[in-house]
Amino acid sequence: MKALSVIIPVYNNADHLEKTLRSVKEQSFAEFEVILVDDGSSDESAAIMRAFADTDDRFIFIHQENQGVAAARNRGLERAEGRFVTFVDADDIIPKDAFLHMHQVTLVEDCDTVAGIYERVDGISSYVNARSKQLAEKKTIV
Repeated sequence: MKALSVIIPVYNNADHLEKTLRSVKEQSFAEFEVILVDDGSSDESAAIMRAFADTDDRFIFIHQENQGVAAARNRGLERAEGRFVTFVDADDIIPKDAFLHMHQVTLVEDCDTVAGIYERVDGISSYVNARSKQLAEKKTIV
């Protein structure tokens, strides 16, 4: 069993997708699978996902007709084999040690959920989401 299943729903994200997938592939923690769910893309997204799946057996490519992001995430959940699951958007960049740090927390704290902080960067400025920061600082979520 993999420690982590990373589910990435994709719909016409060719412009950002390669950077996203590279940031996942280059994680310092390697015990994960990546479930790429193509939600009926009409751009080059499927070709990009297939290229990653063809060169790294941790990447699994699934195609479905366009049904929306929730259906794509649910399709990924059906295929997931990891002890933990995380969702990554097709335009996210994941810091190199993110999965390692989250995994270490699960070992030390014996927890069911790990929440991190996300930062939105638009090329001009960056913004740390206050709600994600508050949630990440909690030890227990009721």
